[in-house]
Amino acid sequence: MGRNLPRVRNPLHHAVAAPGAVTLYLLVYDITDARGLQKTGRWMEQFGYLRWQKSVWLGARHPKQIPALYRKLETLFALPEMAGSQIAWCKMHTAHLGKLGYLGQAPDHTIALACGKIKLWYLE
Repeated sequence: MGRNLPRVRNPLHHAVAAPGAVTLYLLVYDITDARGLQKTGRWMEQFGYLRWQKSVWLGARHPKQIPALYRKLETLFALPEMAGSQIAWCKMHTAHLGKLGYLGQAPDHTIALACGKIKLWYLE
């Protein structure tokens, strides 16, 4: 028992674990500029979104509820080099998230975790 286990951090934990908080936001983007793509991914992580796939994210809050993130995205998407790029989001109930169909490789544990099918134990 002398091992120090790393604390598991999941930005969606509080949204999923809190009673009555069953809404997540699915955010997807198609970005034509390589630098814009890197910046957007970095910002999504900084503001607590969980990457599901390369351009697909899950978050506990609507992007407009995070003014700093929304301003950054608005400024970035207004640049000429971002022409043709788009970003979209929608509200998603965790019950529906668990029913998503897919082809190819099965989704990782991120979706099961977000749906509450996997429970995390925090060791401190």
